[in-house]
Amino acid sequence: MRPLRLCLQLKIATKQETAVLLTLLKQLDNIRKTGISSDHGELIEGITTTAVALDTVLGRFAISMPIPTFRFERARDTYIEELLPCKAGVFKEIGIVG
Repeated sequence: MRPLRLCLQLKIATKQETAVLLTLLKQLDNIRKTGISSDHGELIEGITTTAVALDTVLGRFAISMPIPTFRFERARDTYIEELLPCKAGVFKEIGIVG
């Protein structure tokens, strides 16, 4: 697949390529707003991975939890709620408050 942004700039992207890029940009916008990302079987079928970003002076990292999708769907909010204190704990350990 051609680089989508270049294709859009040159106005040579197919409708499918444009749709893929627009979907990706919406997902990235949502991730920036919530600080949480989820992959629902995109990498491994039947596995949902939820992650939070850690942007620190030491570098950029993530904490992720791969969970069987059937289990994740039953307790989505609980899994996400568990990631946020974990992120806060890591920040506290390295001296970042907030």
